Amino acid sequence: MILERTCIAEPVGLRDPLRPWFLWLILALLISSVSGCATATTRELPSQSASDKASGASVTGLWEGTEVNDCSFIQIERTRCHAVVNIAFNMSQRGSTVQGSYTCRTGTMSCRNQNDRGDIRNGAVRQNGLSFRVMMLDGSSCIFDSTSSADKMAGSYICLQGAAFVERGRWEAERIY
Repeated sequence: MILERTCIAEPVGLRDPLRPWFLWLILALLISSVSGCATATTRELPSQSASDKASGASVTGLWEGTEVNDCSFIQIERTRCHAVVNIAFNMSQRGSTVQGSYTCRTGTMSCRNQNDRGDIRNGAVRQNGLSFRVMMLDGSSCIFDSTSSADKMAGSYICLQGAAFVERGRWEAERIY
């Protein structure tokens, strides 16, 4: 007895007619959400009050200190666990916004991805603290958050490569001038 196999071919377009439209819808939503972020506008923050200026609350100046990697679970480069690098921020404050530059020098380890400088962006002074983002030359960025006094700052940082967390730790700095 010979068994005969038969295959019934199903037309390709009839299998799942909604699938292509669903994929196009998801793609359109992704594009619109990304373009919405790219076209966001920034607003000017109110200027610093005379009492803040008189109390020395301005962060304008050169700050030098260290970053220490905390070797957390997000650490991609395990060889950088507890790495210490020397850092400097040259900041300029206008009202409650801060901008400037970042430099890194070798401490117990070289700077992450050899990023020895960057630009301070989106800096904001708030009550007893400061937060800002440093945009590195390789496209990565680090977000610094701190508490501050007249001439000292200390806080935490986290570094991102695209949307991925690549490093985090603690930092401190003192005003040089």
